[in-house]
Amino acid sequence: MLANTFKRPSISALLPRIIHSQSRHSLSSSALRTQLDQLPQRRIPLFYDYLTPQQSHLLNLSLSGFVPTTATFNDAQPQPTTTTTPTTSTLPSSALNPPLMPAGHHLVYFPPQVPTSQLLPDGTDTLHYPGPPFNRRMWAGGWVRWYNSNNNNNGNKGNKDNNNVNDHNAAKAPRHKPLLLDGQRAVCMEGIRDVSVKGKEGDEKVFVGVERRVAVVGEGEDEEVIRRRVWTKDEGEWGDAVVVERRNLVFMRDREGMVDGGGDDGGFRRVVKAPTNPDFSHLLIPSRSLLFRFSALTFNAHSIHLDPSYARDVEGYPDVLVHGPLTLTLMLTAFQSHISDISAGQAVIGSIEYRNLAPLFVEREMRICAKQKGNGESAGAGAGAWDIWVEGPEGGLAVKGTVHVLYQ
Repeated sequence: MLANTFKRPSISALLPRIIHSQSRHSLSSSALRTQLDQLPQRRIPLFYDYLTPQQSHLLNLSLSGFVPTTATFNDAQPQPTTTTTPTTSTLPSSALNPPLMPAGHHLVYFPPQVPTSQLLPDGTDTLHYPGPPFNRRMWAGGWVRWYNSNNNNNGNKGNKDNNNVNDHNAAKAPRHKPLLLDGQRAVCMEGIRDVSVKGKEGDEKVFVGVERRVAVVGEGEDEEVIRRRVWTKDEGEWGDAVVVERRNLVFMRDREGMVDGGGDDGGFRRVVKAPTNPDFSHLLIPSRSLLFRFSALTFNAHSIHLDPSYARDVEGYPDVLVHGPLTLTLMLTAFQSHISDISAGQAVIGSIEYRNLAPLFVEREMRICAKQKGNGESAGAGAGAWDIWVEGPEGGLAVKGTVHVLYQ
């Protein structure tokens, strides 16, 4: 087993060390270079969870009133039901007609197994942390693919599969078993695919590409067997995963000197013009309660989403930021509702790729928009590629991406 390449100092010692020693940390330092080079070798613990309806149900309750929600039930032919609020406030049964996990709901399962004592001062964990002086973490974007037995290409990430998974133990969990919320045991396996450094010396940013793979596992299944059959050498391969996600995290140096949090965008001055004439749009205003609930559901203590004083005085933003994964969840939920409506429940999201361009803030308008590329009618209403984006309160582009839609 490879050891973690970064030994985290105690919390009491960490913050003064970061503040007072930042000027000594240069990427020309061989120690820092070695630390970054070894990040992809970091062995991250497996995150297990039992897939009951509880987390998904609580997420639907939290999103109710902000975006239309879609509930998919495990009938002979799944028929998503779209409503502006959950069809019932009662927890669905995991035994009688258990629901299938909706797109994006994997984000509220598999919480990081990190003790509170091992969190950094800003509430983030050290699982992907490159080490000081790169202490500020942001979510730059990523992609997600969902396995579909009818079409496992799901966009442009490849149609390859990994056949070297014939361990005798793997029979305990069938390959590509759907994520039914029936209490079955599942795993999320994470690994760091790549690390890159951008920016001039003294103002560098470290980009860490994290890949996450979700699969059903057997009770008592050996960890090494799970790793061999779920992880693949190529990100385009499926292995036994049914959800594959890429997260592009960016780590930055601490801000120096006085921080002015009175601006409108926390230093993001360039406004990117959003596309026009969307086929679909949905306006919402994320509340503080929504951000708190999503933080709780994802076991995320990052102060930038919870503490206005921290966001303003330390990070330089006017208020707390909407989580990157919350924005993704809102996009997926609203868009799935739209394509379900226009396809009589037959269309599903196969993949999404997106970039976060500007921050979104609590209690400020955001608009989710989508526009179909070309003509997908030959494959069914809504099928094919869509541009998807999120506009901030002034109409500037905050998130842009592409969604691939397919039929079940």
